Amino acid sequence: MNNETTATEEAPRVSTMFRETTLTALSMRAFLTEDVQHLLNGAVSLVRAALCVDFCKVLELQPDGASLLLRAGVGWRPGLVGRATVSADAGSQAGYTLLSNEPVVVEDLRAERRFHGPAVLTEHGVVSGMSVIIPRNGTHYGVLGVHTTRPRAFSPDDVNFLQCAANILGVALRRNQAEAASRSSERKYRNIFQNAVEGIYQSTPDGKILSANPAMAAIHGYASPEEFIADIHDAGQQLYVDPERRKEFKRLMEAQGEVRGFESHVRRKDGRLIWISANAWAVRGADGKILRYEGTVEDITERKQAEATLLAEATRRRILIERSRDGIVVLDQQGKVFEANPRFADMLGYTPEEVLQLHVWDWDRDWPQERVLEAIRTLGPEGAHFETRHWRKDGSYLDVELSNSAAELEGQRLVFCVCRDITERKRAEEEIQQLNQTLELRVQERTAELESANKELESFSYSVSHDLRAPLRGINGYAAMLAEDHAQELDEEGRHTLEVIRAEAARMNQLIEGLLGFARMGRQAMHFAEVDMETMARSAFDECAALAPGRDIQFKLHPLPVAQGDASLLAHVWSNLISNASSSGCTAMRTLKAPASDWHWCSASSRATAAASGRKRRSTKARRFFSPCRRLGTRNQ
Repeated sequence: MNNETTATEEAPRVSTMFRETTLTALSMRAFLTEDVQHLLNGAVSLVRAALCVDFCKVLELQPDGASLLLRAGVGWRPGLVGRATVSADAGSQAGYTLLSNEPVVVEDLRAERRFHGPAVLTEHGVVSGMSVIIPRNGTHYGVLGVHTTRPRAFSPDDVNFLQCAANILGVALRRNQAEAASRSSERKYRNIFQNAVEGIYQSTPDGKILSANPAMAAIHGYASPEEFIADIHDAGQQLYVDPERRKEFKRLMEAQGEVRGFESHVRRKDGRLIWISANAWAVRGADGKILRYEGTVEDITERKQAEATLLAEATRRRILIERSRDGIVVLDQQGKVFEANPRFADMLGYTPEEVLQLHVWDWDRDWPQERVLEAIRTLGPEGAHFETRHWRKDGSYLDVELSNSAAELEGQRLVFCVCRDITERKRAEEEIQQLNQTLELRVQERTAELESANKELESFSYSVSHDLRAPLRGINGYAAMLAEDHAQELDEEGRHTLEVIRAEAARMNQLIEGLLGFARMGRQAMHFAEVDMETMARSAFDECAALAPGRDIQFKLHPLPVAQGDASLLAHVWSNLISNASSSGCTAMRTLKAPASDWHWCSASSRATAAASGRKRRSTKARRFFSPCRRLGTRNQ
């Protein structure tokens, strides 16, 4: 009797110790095992043995929240684990457990009214069972449950043991999830670290490189991070072109704990200078001292070069605009001044600040406001070119030649105008127009005068031809009658006098013919052709010599080139020239010399001297012998 009592009292204590041992073993397995499936498979076996049940299972809540998967189990028909699912709603024991958020105990599934047992439990002849929630990070991983095929009343200790086992699994699952996330994060960070375009680094405040990614090494001209780390032990002296820039970096890190967009000029391994932009932060120890710097570096050399180019271009354009002799104004789509150069403000008599407050109709009154706005809306990139007037601040106006075009800038329509002050040009044009009118009037007056002179010349020619010839014919006729009828009655002196009268009458007739020829010559048109000047000069001399057979005239002619001119007029020139020379009273002929050039304008140069056998004349008087009667034509004549 005493032995039976002792065995009965000893059984619960042994069972409790076994369960504690089971939980310890499960905890150790959860701590040492990284494979979740292996952990769950071992857990269901340990729980089944500790509770002496027929079935044990771990149901995992699926992502859709509508079902639970039999993730691990023992005692179940082969093929169900990893495939079978049950509903996560209140119709199943597992779903009811999740919704009630507390352990569920079933003594007889056949009499259960809270939910309906799934078909898989019925097929396995399940009668009793209990289930608890497996927690994970404030949510539910799933359900841990046990079942028996015989009726059984599970005690609170049984429920507590099962919940402890579920909690151990929850902790393991949470740790496993955290480790998986950590490994994923580490892989992600490592991938970013290795493949980042920006340089990533860690360094000491003294400039020793602790770690660097490939991009950091490549930016500074190194083949690998290892080479970069091994070579750089003082970044301030080895990398920075200006070590003071490194000191400024350290000062900001000490004061602010971080820097953003810190730009520096650094030297690569190959000696080439580049620009970098750094984002960095300080990592401090427990004592507040900076242990290291961490950050990223970007090569901004191309950007800095582009900025320098843009700055130079902007400066050049600004200089061109500000120093332009033309006024330049930019209008917005409301017709207001968007920007203007100093020359435009000066043209209108405003200060640069005042002109920015103006609208186009404030200075161009020829254009109504509505027309200006319409022109701004419709003006194309080809622009327009026209003349207008601009009114100054003082009320005066200036004439302007304006060229404009439209463009879009940052979504805003702008009109660019170049205004040139043409007031002086317009005034000069008006003066030229007035001068042309005056000249035209003078030409008309001169033409009238010439026409009058021509009429007078014609009248004179008529008088010479008729009025002078009539008495001359009488003189010549009576002289002839005296010579024929009374020659015997005259003595030698009388006959000589009569011959003189007849000779002078003939000479007078030649003078009249010469005057008439000169008048006709002034009215006839010129006909240009090649003229053999040497032949023409000899012909003129022969004619002149024939008129003076009693004189001993010597004629020396140098070679003359062919000239361009009117043959008839040139013949008169040579005839007059030689006739004047031969009738000068000298006993010897002058020498005519002409250079063989520039005969297109018949501008021959002549020189006359008296021969040794003849009477000399002063050279000043000799020049008069060869002075021609010239007709003035145009330059083309």
